[in-house]
Amino acid sequence: MQPFSAVSCACACLTIWTAWAAECAAQTTVTLDPKSVKWAVDGREVAVRGVLSPVAEGVLRGGLRIGTDGQGDLVATDEPGGRAVWRLKAEKDRALVPVYLSDDTVYFQTWTLPAKDSDEAAKIADSRSLRRVSIKTGEESAPYAMPAEAAKDELVAAVVLDGGMVFAVSLASAKERHDSYERSLRHARVVAWNEAGGQPVWSKQIEYRGVASPGAWVVSSGRPTYATTDLCLLSAGAGRVFACTGPHDAITAFDQKSGTLVWTQADVWEYRRGFIGPSVWCHFIGRFGSDDSWHRGNDPSEADRELRSDAEKAVRHELGLREGESSKKSPGFQQRVERKVAAIKEERKKQKEDLAARCRIIGGPVFAGKGEAARVFVAVSEADGPWMGYLATCRIYELSAATGEPVGIIHLPRSVAGTDVRVIDDGVIWRCQGGALARLRAGTKAPTVTMGGSGIDGLGQLVWYREIGAGTAGEKPWLQTGVCGEPWIFSDSFLVRPPAGMFVRKMGDVTMHFPVEKLDFGGGKSVRGLLSVACSPALEMPWSNYRTDTDPETKEWLTTTRGTYGAAITRLEQDGDTLVLTVATESGSNIRVMVPAL
Repeated sequence: MQPFSAVSCACACLTIWTAWAAECAAQTTVTLDPKSVKWAVDGREVAVRGVLSPVAEGVLRGGLRIGTDGQGDLVATDEPGGRAVWRLKAEKDRALVPVYLSDDTVYFQTWTLPAKDSDEAAKIADSRSLRRVSIKTGEESAPYAMPAEAAKDELVAAVVLDGGMVFAVSLASAKERHDSYERSLRHARVVAWNEAGGQPVWSKQIEYRGVASPGAWVVSSGRPTYATTDLCLLSAGAGRVFACTGPHDAITAFDQKSGTLVWTQADVWEYRRGFIGPSVWCHFIGRFGSDDSWHRGNDPSEADRELRSDAEKAVRHELGLREGESSKKSPGFQQRVERKVAAIKEERKKQKEDLAARCRIIGGPVFAGKGEAARVFVAVSEADGPWMGYLATCRIYELSAATGEPVGIIHLPRSVAGTDVRVIDDGVIWRCQGGALARLRAGTKAPTVTMGGSGIDGLGQLVWYREIGAGTAGEKPWLQTGVCGEPWIFSDSFLVRPPAGMFVRKMGDVTMHFPVEKLDFGGGKSVRGLLSVACSPALEMPWSNYRTDTDPETKEWLTTTRGTYGAAITRLEQDGDTLVLTVATESGSNIRVMVPAL
């Protein structure tokens, strides 16, 4: 579930804006011909279901596109006709902005539109309620009232439905921002309502801890991958609702009916696998890979006793006192112990701070599994140095939904793409950077310390990890361009994506070709589609960011651009048995094509 975009941060200490046109500057501005569109699957031409232009914003649900139009109204239009099926009118200078779409309902809030030619951002206008409307009929139902203690500028950023209840996270933003990617918050709030609407059943405020800056960032189609925090904010299951609203915040679990705090797990990145040798021979999971009470986070009094015992042992060793020998022989023994206790506490504090500066939560919480196998997955990145966002390693923590304790840890080669995750019956599929996917299974058993070993190693269950990577058009065209971002569709069983960017077969051709590929996760079967669109005039050679080779057989030029050029598929959607491809050009000549799903 994607948090509303207004929560995202867009400010940087160092920003390099590389415009599309600047990457591969074109000598020619092209216009697409909607009447020329053709679609082929594995070389066989298939009828196109519809072509629309211009491109519309919004999300597809049940043959309707739901979104906010230029007047701020919430509108549902049919596909492919583009006819308005229903419209919810906004007041003057207001916009009705969707927060979340379920299968049959749009949840939205009212925002204030900035004045024309104003640099001001849109702001929440009505923070007192979360409204809803039927996708099918456009009829508005009873809204959900925000709690009286909510701040006036709190906006709803995520909605989850479970167990006949509606849960939401609302965020109160601070004026300053900590870095390029994460916005600073004053606080967050978890609110619960009965599905019928009305007043909240309960509300809990969560404090925001803030985050240190991970370094500069770059915007371009060929930019290096960056471990961005993109949290789901909220997840629900097993009679509980799980929240995490910031990269350094604790993961909290509340009872769905009462709002009672069930457990909280702070600084999850501190957990590591550890091992005890003779004669236990067991793995365990503890903070910093240690099994003492302080690292386990147990009863503070027990941890303090262990700390004092460790300090006394250290002082005895320094003074040469044998075990059992009275400390009265050494004047100032207790003072030495107190200084040692203080030194150990300071060392541990620095250890925690140093690790916290290197780590951040970048994905989750995501609930998956059933019964005793119910789990919550959280992704953490860790790196050091001024460019830590680009050098991060990724760990997935599998937490028990019942207790919040880590039961398994999975190390991934690439960082996850935050909210781009699918929950399936027994786990999740998470999209990763660099064209990769990871399938995780819930239900890992927690390692237990027993004499002779338990046989449980504390590793989570990575069912499969696949780096799909960049593909090819399957031809040797005169012009081959790059893919625009990662316009993927993926479910629990298949992936649809452009394996390569647009290509033109021969210099002077007016037809652009856009390859699309469907990959089946089960048997690895691949189906290829090819969208062909005529343009006017024909594309010329790019001015920059390209490479030209000579085909050894035909001796013809083969030109490859570093990024997008001319036109590209910018969005893929699937609604039932219809695949929708959005093709965009630099000049704004854009079309939306509807074809049978692959």
